[in-house]
Amino acid sequence: MTRYPFLVSNPVPLSTRVEKLREIEASQRFTNFGPVNDRLQQRVVDELFDGRGGCIAVANATLGLMIAIRDGTMRFEREPRRRLAIVPSFTFAATAHAAMWCNYQPLFCDVDPDTWLPDELHIEALLKQYGERVAVLLPYATFGNSLDLGRYDALAAKWDVPVVVDAAASLGSKDAEGRQFGSGSKHPVVYSMHATKSFAAHEGGIVYSEDLELLGRLRQMSNFGFDANRIVTLPGMNAKLSEVAALSAAEKLSEFGNVVEHRRELVETYHRNLPMLQWQRPAGTALAYQFCPARVNGPGRNDLVDAMAARGVELRAYFDPPLHRQEFFADRSIVPDLPVTNALSRNVISLPVHDLMSVEDAKAIARELRDVVATLNIDPAGAAD
Repeated sequence: MTRYPFLVSNPVPLSTRVEKLREIEASQRFTNFGPVNDRLQQRVVDELFDGRGGCIAVANATLGLMIAIRDGTMRFEREPRRRLAIVPSFTFAATAHAAMWCNYQPLFCDVDPDTWLPDELHIEALLKQYGERVAVLLPYATFGNSLDLGRYDALAAKWDVPVVVDAAASLGSKDAEGRQFGSGSKHPVVYSMHATKSFAAHEGGIVYSEDLELLGRLRQMSNFGFDANRIVTLPGMNAKLSEVAALSAAEKLSEFGNVVEHRRELVETYHRNLPMLQWQRPAGTALAYQFCPARVNGPGRNDLVDAMAARGVELRAYFDPPLHRQEFFADRSIVPDLPVTNALSRNVISLPVHDLMSVEDAKAIARELRDVVATLNIDPAGAAD
């Protein structure tokens, strides 16, 4: 019996917002940039990004990545050599899928051993090696951690290549200046509002940028490429957010500050009670935790997960196997040597974090984990593989 599940999704129950649902029905605007969608976008900018820049809401973050990649790479349409997308292997499948749906081949990069973010030195080495074959940089803000966007500005300028940021789990994360991660970015930054995220709507995504012209193009692309006269002038698809989904997100936004603070309290409880584990080093001032990742060096990670499951505690291992060790991606990608990704993926565990957990739950999970580590004679601080 699972006493402590890894994930409990907690979008706002729309059954308690019947009047607001009736307002949508009465408006007869169910999609196509309706008023709930427009209000959501403005509130996200005002409340999360301090009024700076703009955003568009999309049906899901993967579609947001796809239109952002397509927009950034349209200038390479007549350059057939530009077919590579630099992307970490230590990420969720959607990151590489988005590039492949845009007809780009993943070129996998390694990650930093402490922050677990894409290794910028390895990215630059790949740019030197593959040069004009690279069409886009697609970094992932690992587990909500903050990328150094200034460094990506420099890479984009030096190598004349667009940047699209996969920040799926980053809504609520703070950068080194204490701002919402991504704030002020001239590149598109794509966030998820999937039910499993800290910002748990039922489904959806946000694309943010300080570049309002870019956002105007993405909005048009999300509506089949139609201009104001319903003439197609850009590549398009249907990536619009429905009014009901926008309502779900707007209601979540109203309670999101409390959600983020509660999750940080749970993670701080783990950190205090599990000093033997190695934690991801934050590159900003705070993360919005979808779960609590840690590293258990040396052998025994899978034994630890199994033993905790036997005690009713569900742990998971993100991301194992990494993308380059999954046959579909391995057969269709360029895979250089990725030593940190290989070691990290074998050693990472993720502890439960969700809105319905209490601090006492986190303490109980920590006690079980300490006992299992001692019982299995695992050395969490041992040498990495």
